[in-house]
Amino acid sequence: MQGFIKDKKELIINSQILDNEKEDLVEFTEKAAEKGVNVVKLYDTEGNVAGVKFEVR
Repeated sequence: MQGFIKDKKELIINSQILDNEKEDLVEFTEKAAEKGVNVVKLYDTEGNVAGVKFEVR
């Protein structure tokens, strides 16, 4: 996975997600959302989840 911080308020993890990492990432995002973190799923051109963005308020 690759990640970068954007505008000091967003952490984006995208692209290059290996198939064996994808399930772990989806599970992590669900848990983060339950804890009040704003989670935005990012999609590729085929409509598959290709990354995630975590936003702080």
